[in-house]
Amino acid sequence: MDARSFAWRVSLCLISLSLAACGGGGGGGSALPPAPVSSGSTGTPPASSGPASVAISVAIPSATTASGHGRRPRYVSAATKSVSVSFAGQRQTADCTTSCSMTIAVNPGTVTFDIGLYDGAGGSGNLLSTGSTTAAIVQGQQNAVHVTFQGVVAKVVVALATSTVTAGSPASVPVLVSAQDAAGYTIVGAEPYQTPIALSLDDTSGATSLSASSAAAPSAPITLAYNGSAAVSAVRVGANAGGVPVQAATLTVKPATAPPPVATPAPPAGNAPDHVKTFAYYGLNNADNDIPASYMAAHVDMVDDDGFTAQHADAFKRAGGKLAIAYTDPSYVPHCPPPFTPPAGHCDGPIGNLVANDESAFVHDASGARINRYNDPYFQYQEMLNLGAASAQNAYKQTAAGVVSQSPLLDGFEADDSGSPLSSMFYGFSAPGVEFAGDAQYIASETAMLAAAGKPVLINGGDPSSLGPAYNGAIIDLPGVMGAMFEGCFNNESGLYTDRSDLFRREADGYLATLPHHKIALCSPTGDTSPAHRLYAYAAFMLVYDPTYSYYGMVIAQSDGESLYPETALVPQQPLQTASQIAQLKSGSVYVREFASCSIAGSAIGPCAAVVNPSSSSSGTIPALSAAYGKSIALDAQSMYHGGKANVVAGAPASLAPGSAAILVR
Repeated sequence: MDARSFAWRVSLCLISLSLAACGGGGGGGSALPPAPVSSGSTGTPPASSGPASVAISVAIPSATTASGHGRRPRYVSAATKSVSVSFAGQRQTADCTTSCSMTIAVNPGTVTFDIGLYDGAGGSGNLLSTGSTTAAIVQGQQNAVHVTFQGVVAKVVVALATSTVTAGSPASVPVLVSAQDAAGYTIVGAEPYQTPIALSLDDTSGATSLSASSAAAPSAPITLAYNGSAAVSAVRVGANAGGVPVQAATLTVKPATAPPPVATPAPPAGNAPDHVKTFAYYGLNNADNDIPASYMAAHVDMVDDDGFTAQHADAFKRAGGKLAIAYTDPSYVPHCPPPFTPPAGHCDGPIGNLVANDESAFVHDASGARINRYNDPYFQYQEMLNLGAASAQNAYKQTAAGVVSQSPLLDGFEADDSGSPLSSMFYGFSAPGVEFAGDAQYIASETAMLAAAGKPVLINGGDPSSLGPAYNGAIIDLPGVMGAMFEGCFNNESGLYTDRSDLFRREADGYLATLPHHKIALCSPTGDTSPAHRLYAYAAFMLVYDPTYSYYGMVIAQSDGESLYPETALVPQQPLQTASQIAQLKSGSVYVREFASCSIAGSAIGPCAAVVNPSSSSSGTIPALSAAYGKSIALDAQSMYHGGKANVVAGAPASLAPGSAAILVR
């Protein structure tokens, strides 16, 4: 918006104008033809009056008296070149040097003066500041009139006291918000802005926050708080000042410097684990249900069974299996037919079937109808449970207790569709729900609902933007949450996670942001199980792998109908690099992580390296690494149950095609 027509002003201080009135005539300055003005007027003069002379003088501050174009608390811009005075339908101007001086002829009486200061001669150019006052002009005496000059905002500049912080180190950064006139001089002072300058962040991860949503005055103290999370790499601090240009500021989050690798001897033969920590469906969706429980207990660390009787999970535990959970969804209920207004159709899905006729257990739109979204002819519609309702929490408690009664050795539950922010929970639904007043209420409701399970839960949800923990970990950090599932990890039904929608970086950084919470971080691909796709997903998993908290999921059937991936027998150890953000592992156009020792099924194979090219359009050269790798890993198509293996083969690629990966062996 042009500064001349921008009506929002900054009111700073009172500037005294000497308006000296005396008998007799005479005028000064360059008089212009009369022009209508919005507020200029004159009252009824005394019967004996004639024109009075009014002398006007405005001192112009030197441009060198203020460092960095800052102005002292009286807003007359150092760029002022002329003054314009409008009154009683007239407009007169005078040019300025160190001051603006003019004498005008005014009829005595009540007169409104509209005064503008410009950066061009003759009242031209950009309007820098304005003032308006109404005064009684009396002949024969000195008239002192005060005018409030308002700086005309032409630009807003946002600046930060420091432009960089380091991941892992919380910081508080002062934010400087300044309004400038058209000449670039900063409008300062203690008086509040007539309209506060609204501030904004583009960070959806929750890693940063502002101490105030707007700048109320030039001196308003504002800080940008950073919690140390590695879930964000840069944050833009913007402003909105009614359409004028804004120069935003960017806070860059530098990756934490990884400590230098410590060379440790390779473990003795036979001491390496047989496989990384693994997760598999066992009975859920009929996956692997023909495999003996003893085999599953020897090759899988955690199984997930159906949410009814969980008999496969029970057999797994009785065979010596470590962790067994059963599927539940405490957020959404399937098998819900219309209508959605009371009396609503009877939901037959788990949890919801116990409260199908209790409206308090469901989320509604503003009209009172249950919010819903269509799935398919089998599942029909989904409806959303009101997580804060005692009726819904009791229904979840009853459902979980019923499963445990059938599978008493069960360790916990998968809590599908849990752990995401409120803003994403209504995706695809007919309308937003009205039961939740905001995030705080939603987090409290989710906390109570998950606790109703009575056993630890593995949440399947997170921040849809960063793909890491929602609400700075407020949900994953709950004592009853054992960890989080990354469903579709690096490979889902839509394809590999490449630079498409920045999926590779977001998934990797989201996963890395989960590890510091010291909970299970389950990477569970759900895409094509061809060897090339599985190799890409597993190599990407090796980039972010943590031996304590990382689990790898096997849930989609391979060519032989089972879902037990032989690549999980490849165990990387003694990493030469460990990242808090995936950018730390980028070398040229590919991402690389080397390990001093690797093994397959407990047998050492020597150093290995995972190399991933997430570009969807360009090949990537494998850079020079710490060792010469002359071999690589090739995966069999079939599952390990039917003899599938991860094989060390001769030859190592020098480059990678778009959307491909390699695991190199020395």
